Amino acid sequence: MNAIAIRLNETQLPEKTMLNEKQREVLEKLMNGHPYKSIAHELNISMPSVRQYAHRLYKKLKVANRADAMLQYGSRE
Repeated sequence: MNAIAIRLNETQLPEKTMLNEKQREVLEKLMNGHPYKSIAHELNISMPSVRQYAHRLYKKLKVANRADAMLQYGSRE
């Protein structure tokens, strides 16, 4: 069975929403179901930093959680 990767579709972002490279990386990993611990390890940042990124991203994107982010701003590869 092949896994389907979810990519951030930046054309769907709210107007004037700018994400830096690290924010995009964290968001794509969140949307693909990676746990915070895995994201922290892969990006060489702490778990509290991942939580903070997630909280700020959800607020910036006006979504409640990673599932909402995936549905609104994700595209399948």
